[in-house]
Amino acid sequence: MAASRVAEIEGRISMDITTIATLAVIALIDSTSIGTLVVPLWLMLDSRRSASNVILYLAALSGFYFAVGAVLMLGARYAIDAAGERIFNFLTTTTEGGYVVLAIGISLIVVSFAIEPKRRERIRAARGEGDTRPWTERISARPPRARSTIALALGAGALEVATMVPYLAAIGIIASADVSGVVRVSVLAGYVVVMAVPAAVLLTVRRAAGTRVNAKLERMRAWLMKHSAGTISLLLLILGINVAIRGAALIQ
Repeated sequence: MAASRVAEIEGRISMDITTIATLAVIALIDSTSIGTLVVPLWLMLDSRRSASNVILYLAALSGFYFAVGAVLMLGARYAIDAAGERIFNFLTTTTEGGYVVLAIGISLIVVSFAIEPKRRERIRAARGEGDTRPWTERISARPPRARSTIALALGAGALEVATMVPYLAAIGIIASADVSGVVRVSVLAGYVVVMAVPAAVLLTVRRAAGTRVNAKLERMRAWLMKHSAGTISLLLLILGINVAIRGAALIQ
């Protein structure tokens, strides 16, 4: 009896560790987004800005993601507690639910094409917009005041949060976990901290090495700027196709 109890506890611990490790990996993926890494690199390379200005940006962005995540998690948890099993059964066993799933998949596919960077550049060029620089470059060029830095963080978060598939998936995992509300909030707080860790590490390296690492940081920033939006677009496309196929199969 005691042995079976120990095995059950060990199984729960293992599952918890697996979940936390999964969330840590997802958070590190999120940490490479434009808002969490590209913009901080812009700020680090700006000679007008101090380390405290970059830290302020990271703190404001982390606070924004924590607040949004808490609201989404609360809503998701309420739905799970109120009608979780009914919603799950509706979406996985009924024809009507199949149509809903199919619509969600198609919506994700449409969004993936809408945010595809080359398409957005063509649209801006067709409209004859004079300033076709990335929004990160335009906004980061503003004076390094505390107010504008916080506004930059909130703007970056607001622009990206809806398309950050890993972040939204992590919120779903945390919300569905069979743990107390305090634990969920603590895990969410840890998640947003991990999102900011790579940028904080690069800031520490930049402070220690000075301008000697500027060229490497600039190459990293350029690579991330080129591929971050495209990666998110691809993730949304793959997810959308997968969801749409599941919905279509359920309808049939």
